[in-house]
Amino acid sequence: MASIYTISTDTRSTCQSGKVDPEKSIAAYITEIAPRYAGGFAVCRLNHAVHIGSIDTAGIRFFPDVAPDYVRDLDQIRLFNNDGELFVWRTGNGFRFRERTDGAGEPCEYVAASQVLWGTHARRLDALWIEAREDRGIRLVIPDETLALPVGEARKLDKRYVLTTHNYIDYNEVGQAGYVDCRFVAIGLEG
Repeated sequence: MASIYTISTDTRSTCQSGKVDPEKSIAAYITEIAPRYAGGFAVCRLNHAVHIGSIDTAGIRFFPDVAPDYVRDLDQIRLFNNDGELFVWRTGNGFRFRERTDGAGEPCEYVAASQVLWGTHARRLDALWIEAREDRGIRLVIPDETLALPVGEARKLDKRYVLTTHNYIDYNEVGQAGYVDCRFVAIGLEG
């Protein structure tokens, strides 16, 4: 049986947070920073939907290539790859951000966990996009060019899509450990 988590004690990480500059539109802010996470993913939670996108040097692509209305609908968005994550969320009067980068900075510990996503069946929508679904409930549209499945065809998956997270650990003044941050790392097939 596959392990659902591993503990890493030999890594370094930097973390910064603050307010998104109110002089800059949230769409411009996200568009400017997205290429830093090329090769990764975007998970965008809107008031009415959740979209999963891919990121390349040109920016974020969502199916069907329509960018969400960040000003009107954005609740939170995570841009991430194996090296780091930008997490942006709406507050009462604007947006805040937290950016975490692994590989440099302060020594830290984290638990790497695999969160199983919805979908036991897949249907190829086009060269990039897969629809993951089950017999009932929601469907997830996930960017995946690696699954060998012709456009329009569907089949039961032998593996499951998982979201890998790093859950960072710190200690209080009496030495008690607790989680202080969580970042998304990758989405892919495992199992």
